[in-house]
Amino acid sequence: MKNRFLLLFLAAIFSQGVSAQMNVTLHMHQKLGDQPLALNSATTAPGDYQIQVTRMQYYVSEIKLVHDGGQVMPVTDMHLLVSAQKDSIFSLGSFGVTAIEGIEFSIGVDKAFNHLDPASYPANHPLAPKNPTMHWGWTAGYRFICFEGKSSNNGTTFPDIFQIHTVDDANYKTVTLPVQGVMVGDQMTINIDADYTKVLTDLNVQGGVISHAANGVSAVIAENMQNYVFTPSALTSGTVEPGVLGQFGISPNPASGSATLRYDLPGYDCLTLTVSDLAGRTVFTQPLNGSKQSVPLETNWHPGIYVARIFSGEKFLALEKLVVK
Repeated sequence: MKNRFLLLFLAAIFSQGVSAQMNVTLHMHQKLGDQPLALNSATTAPGDYQIQVTRMQYYVSEIKLVHDGGQVMPVTDMHLLVSAQKDSIFSLGSFGVTAIEGIEFSIGVDKAFNHLDPASYPANHPLAPKNPTMHWGWTAGYRFICFEGKSSNNGTTFPDIFQIHTVDDANYKTVTLPVQGVMVGDQMTINIDADYTKVLTDLNVQGGVISHAANGVSAVIAENMQNYVFTPSALTSGTVEPGVLGQFGISPNPASGSATLRYDLPGYDCLTLTVSDLAGRTVFTQPLNGSKQSVPLETNWHPGIYVARIFSGEKFLALEKLVVK
């Protein structure tokens, strides 16, 4: 199994060099604090009081991929409607990229589309009419963000409603993140954390807040979405052997001089990292302490493509392609 799995992985590397086309997905890990988002569950807001989130929806537009040494690739003709209660993995398409180094996207609907008729789209299109509605009217356009929930004064009951909707072209905000794309199966995946408690940074909704507007708290949450909500996922996954539960990643990738190995492989000990070139020659080996660590690596090797693998004793667990510049 180990050799067959490695051969498939290496074949994928070489095929990338031939076709230069990569299927790219965006995975938004939706959270409240450090926990996966669960609607109607109690969580702590930045002001150290309890809230329950009942609705979180927003548009994402004008996505751009930063790849292969700072080149920028626009993702054309795409709008995403991110809903807290739905799958947050989006296929962005197939692109001529080898390594993804960052992503840029905007919260809201770009001006060219913001004032068009929602009824002109097929029913399954993100900009088509929705229930509950995401459209305010032709003048204001779409609701860029809908953030709703309840707040508590005592941590036990949640009597006060907050409902904050953001509209208007002036609140169209751009997010830029340095984030490494990682291979998951045959997909290059961009992993982003979205912590929705940060929507309330410098805001207090205790006692209730209702704002459907282009200014006031509606404008503040647009700025908070831009500045605080989104971060690169702390641990991204390389390719893990079938049957092994865990994650493995190296960043930055491509690397120049140094990188950080992050792994979380619960239930395994006596771990060893080996790095080999595409001829199979081992260029680096290091024992790893514990089943979950962040380990600095010196990558002062010849520029090229390498394969990093983790073993538990003789058992192969995971690998990732590492590009050294």
